[in-house]
Amino acid sequence: MASYEQRSTFSTWLHGIAYHVYLDWRRKPNRVDPQPEEWWEARVAQGPSPYEDAAERELARQLYQWVDQLEDDQKQAVHLHYYQGLTIQETADALEIATSTVKYRVRSAIEFLKGRLTEAKQY
Repeated sequence: MASYEQRSTFSTWLHGIAYHVYLDWRRKPNRVDPQPEEWWEARVAQGPSPYEDAAERELARQLYQWVDQLEDDQKQAVHLHYYQGLTIQETADALEIATSTVKYRVRSAIEFLKGRLTEAKQY
């Protein structure tokens, strides 16, 4: 490790270090070169656009609000199965009901949510 030995001014010594760090950076094969603005504009974003992201967040917020409007038994089944990631059998065991009852409650909840979504799309 280099240390300042006072053979030159401190600023000259520090400038030398900065210059050599820059040279090392320029030699790296995978460094990012500055590109013209046209090059950046031609690049496609990997993720959703800000508009798409906002729309997805709004839809998720609305969906959670609609789930809160479900009857309690449907809401419990949806929370356990979709939010907690339990299987139908695990949901049935947790609620101490038959799997067919869980399927019915989940299916009824989905029909309710589809109806709300259809209504929302009309506006």
